[in-house]
Amino acid sequence: MVAPAFTHELVDLIEQAKQQYPDCMTSDQAFGAIVSCLSVPDALTPADILDLLLNGEEEAAEAYLQHNPSAELAWASLIDSIKTYLQTDETYLHNHYALSGNEPSAPLADWCDGYLQAYLYCEAIWEEVFSTLKQADDDEELSDIDENFEVLLKMISSFSNWKEALIAEPSLGQFADNMAEIHDDLFNGVNYYFHFGQDMLTTWESIGAQTQKPFIQEVKIGRNDPCF
Repeated sequence: MVAPAFTHELVDLIEQAKQQYPDCMTSDQAFGAIVSCLSVPDALTPADILDLLLNGEEEAAEAYLQHNPSAELAWASLIDSIKTYLQTDETYLHNHYALSGNEPSAPLADWCDGYLQAYLYCEAIWEEVFSTLKQADDDEELSDIDENFEVLLKMISSFSNWKEALIAEPSLGQFADNMAEIHDDLFNGVNYYFHFGQDMLTTWESIGAQTQKPFIQEVKIGRNDPCF
C-alpha cells in the first residue's frame, strides 16, 4: 500500500517544529490529533490545531509561525489534505495503524494518544454539541451518540497505553483473542465520528448562514483534565 503524500509532509513538518518545540507531538500523535480535531463539528483553524500539536498552549502557533512564516500555508494544506483523503478512504487508518500481535503497536498507541489529547483539548465543544443535539433532535439514531462516543474514547484511551490499562483493569486481558475485532470497531468508530463531525459542521454552517448567527455558540477551547 502506497502511503499518501501527506504522511511524508507531516513527518517533515513535525521535524521542523521540533527545532523550536522539542516536546511537540510525534508525527503519529499529530496525525491522531488532527483526525480528532477534524471530527469536531466546529470550524477549528489550522492555528488552533497547531497550538495543540506544539504544546497545547494558546498562541504557541503564533510564536512558531513568526519564526517560520512559510509553515502556515504548509500546515493548512496538510490538514486540508488529510480531511479530503479521509472523506473518501475509510480503510487507510485501519490498515496503517495495525496491531502488534494481540496488543496495539507503538505507532497505533501514539496515534490514539494524540486523538485523545485532541478530544480533551476540544471537550467543551463536544459537550455543547451533544447537549444541543439532545435538545433539538428526537432522532433515535442520535439519542445515544454521546454514550457511544464515550465508549469509543475509552477504547482509544486503553489502546494509547495498553500495558497500563491492563494493570488498571486486568479484566481487559480476556479480550486478547478478540483484539482484531476491537481494532476494527475502533477505526469504524473513528470513521463514523469523523463523517458525523464533517456532516454536522456543513449543516450548521448552512443554518448559521441563514440565521446570520452560529448554530453552536462559541466555546473556548483548551486542555482539560483527563476524564479516564
